[in-house]
Amino acid sequence: MEPSVFTHIVNRDIPCHAVYEDDQCMAFMDIAPVQDGMIVLVPKQQIAHFEDIPAQTAAHLTSVAQKLMRALRTVFPDKKKIALIVEGLDLPDHAHIKLIPVSSGEELAADPPTGEPDHATLEALATKIQAALTNE
Repeated sequence: MEPSVFTHIVNRDIPCHAVYEDDQCMAFMDIAPVQDGMIVLVPKQQIAHFEDIPAQTAAHLTSVAQKLMRALRTVFPDKKKIALIVEGLDLPDHAHIKLIPVSSGEELAADPPTGEPDHATLEALATKIQAALTNE
Protein backbone atom coordinates (compact mmCIF):
# COMPACT_ATOMS: atom_id res chain seq x y z
CA MET A 1 0.00 0.00 0.00
CA GLU A 2 1.27 3.46 -0.90
CA PRO A 3 1.68 5.90 2.00
CA SER A 4 -1.52 7.87 2.53
CA VAL A 5 -1.76 11.64 2.90
CA PHE A 6 -2.23 11.01 6.63
CA THR A 7 0.92 8.87 6.76
CA HIS A 8 2.80 11.75 5.15
CA ILE A 9 1.38 14.09 7.80
CA VAL A 10 2.36 11.70 10.63
CA ASN A 11 5.86 11.43 9.14
CA ARG A 12 6.06 15.24 8.91
CA ASP A 13 6.41 15.18 5.12
CA ILE A 14 3.31 17.41 4.97
CA PRO A 15 2.82 20.17 7.56
CA CYS A 16 -0.29 20.26 9.74
CA HIS A 17 -1.84 22.11 12.66
CA ALA A 18 -1.43 19.35 15.24
CA VAL A 19 -3.46 19.37 18.44
CA TYR A 20 -2.42 16.03 19.96
CA GLU A 21 0.19 13.33 19.42
CA ASP A 22 1.42 10.24 21.21
CA ASP A 23 3.14 7.03 20.15
CA GLN A 24 -0.06 5.53 18.67
CA CYS A 25 -1.99 8.39 17.14
CA MET A 26 -2.06 11.99 15.99
CA ALA A 27 -4.83 14.60 15.81
CA PHE A 28 -4.76 17.71 13.65
CA MET A 29 -7.04 20.39 12.27
CA ASP A 30 -8.84 19.48 9.06
CA ILE A 31 -7.75 21.94 6.34
CA ALA A 32 -11.20 21.81 4.70
CA PRO A 33 -13.55 21.65 7.69
CA VAL A 34 -17.30 21.37 7.24
CA GLN A 35 -17.48 23.31 10.55
CA ASP A 36 -14.92 25.34 12.45
CA GLY A 37 -12.90 23.22 14.83
CA MET A 38 -13.08 19.98 12.83
CA ILE A 39 -10.30 17.62 13.91
CA VAL A 40 -8.98 14.48 12.21
CA LEU A 41 -7.66 11.74 14.53
CA VAL A 42 -5.56 9.04 12.88
CA PRO A 43 -3.68 5.99 14.07
CA LYS A 44 -0.02 6.32 13.17
CA GLN A 45 -0.13 2.87 11.61
CA GLN A 46 -1.78 3.08 8.20
CA ILE A 47 -4.74 0.71 8.20
CA ALA A 48 -7.47 1.08 5.58
CA HIS A 49 -10.48 -0.09 7.59
CA PHE A 50 -11.35 0.94 11.13
CA GLU A 51 -12.57 -2.57 11.92
CA ASP A 52 -9.07 -3.88 11.15
CA ILE A 53 -7.37 -1.65 13.72
CA PRO A 54 -6.11 -3.78 16.64
CA ALA A 55 -8.57 -3.62 19.57
CA GLN A 56 -6.02 -2.01 21.91
CA THR A 57 -5.30 0.75 19.38
CA ALA A 58 -9.00 1.30 18.69
CA ALA A 59 -9.63 1.62 22.44
CA HIS A 60 -6.81 4.14 22.68
CA LEU A 61 -8.21 6.13 19.75
CA THR A 62 -11.60 6.21 21.49
CA SER A 63 -10.03 7.45 24.71
CA VAL A 64 -8.12 10.19 22.87
CA ALA A 65 -11.27 11.10 20.91
CA GLN A 66 -13.13 11.61 24.20
CA LYS A 67 -10.38 13.94 25.48
CA LEU A 68 -10.47 15.90 22.24
CA MET A 69 -14.27 16.08 22.35
CA ARG A 70 -14.15 17.55 25.87
CA ALA A 71 -11.59 20.10 24.69
CA LEU A 72 -13.77 20.99 21.69
CA ARG A 73 -16.78 21.45 23.98
CA THR A 74 -14.71 23.92 25.99
CA VAL A 75 -13.63 25.84 22.87
CA PHE A 76 -17.11 25.71 21.25
CA PRO A 77 -19.53 25.99 24.20
CA ASP A 78 -22.50 27.08 22.05
CA LYS A 79 -22.42 23.90 19.96
CA LYS A 80 -24.84 21.20 21.14
CA LYS A 81 -22.67 18.19 20.35
CA ILE A 82 -19.27 17.10 19.15
CA ALA A 83 -19.95 14.62 16.35
CA LEU A 84 -17.68 11.60 16.02
CA ILE A 85 -17.66 10.15 12.52
CA VAL A 86 -15.85 7.11 11.17
CA GLU A 87 -16.67 6.78 7.48
CA GLY A 88 -13.40 6.99 5.59
CA LEU A 89 -14.93 7.73 2.20
CA ASP A 90 -12.79 10.77 1.40
CA LEU A 91 -9.51 9.01 2.24
CA PRO A 92 -10.20 5.27 2.09
CA ASP A 93 -6.63 4.04 2.55
CA HIS A 94 -6.13 5.28 6.14
CA ALA A 95 -8.81 4.80 8.79
CA HIS A 96 -9.55 7.97 10.73
CA ILE A 97 -12.01 9.65 13.05
CA LYS A 98 -13.54 13.06 12.40
CA LEU A 99 -14.56 15.20 15.37
CA ILE A 100 -16.88 18.06 14.47
CA PRO A 101 -18.55 20.67 16.72
CA VAL A 102 -22.21 20.89 15.60
CA SER A 103 -25.66 21.96 16.68
CA SER A 104 -27.60 20.20 13.91
CA GLY A 105 -27.33 17.40 11.40
CA GLU A 106 -27.40 19.94 8.60
CA GLU A 107 -24.06 21.29 9.82
CA LEU A 108 -22.51 17.88 9.16
CA ALA A 109 -23.68 18.06 5.54
CA ALA A 110 -22.24 21.53 4.92
CA ASP A 111 -19.88 21.97 2.01
CA PRO A 112 -16.24 22.38 3.00
CA PRO A 113 -14.57 25.63 1.99
CA THR A 114 -12.84 25.80 -1.36
CA GLY A 115 -9.51 27.42 -2.10
CA GLU A 116 -6.53 27.75 0.16
CA PRO A 117 -6.95 26.87 3.84
CA ASP A 118 -6.99 29.73 6.35
CA HIS A 119 -3.82 28.66 8.18
CA ALA A 120 -3.93 31.55 10.66
CA THR A 121 -7.41 30.55 11.83
CA LEU A 122 -6.50 26.86 11.92
CA GLU A 123 -3.38 27.58 13.99
CA ALA A 124 -5.35 29.79 16.39
CA LEU A 125 -7.96 27.06 16.88
CA ALA A 126 -5.24 24.43 17.35
CA THR A 127 -3.69 26.57 20.09
CA LYS A 128 -7.06 26.97 21.86
CA ILE A 129 -7.75 23.23 21.67
CA GLN A 130 -4.26 22.42 22.99
CA ALA A 131 -4.85 24.80 25.91
CA ALA A 132 -8.20 23.13 26.65
CA LEU A 133 -6.48 19.72 26.58
CA THR A 134 -3.85 20.97 29.03
CA ASN A 135 -6.56 22.20 31.41
CA GLU A 136 -8.42 18.89 31.33
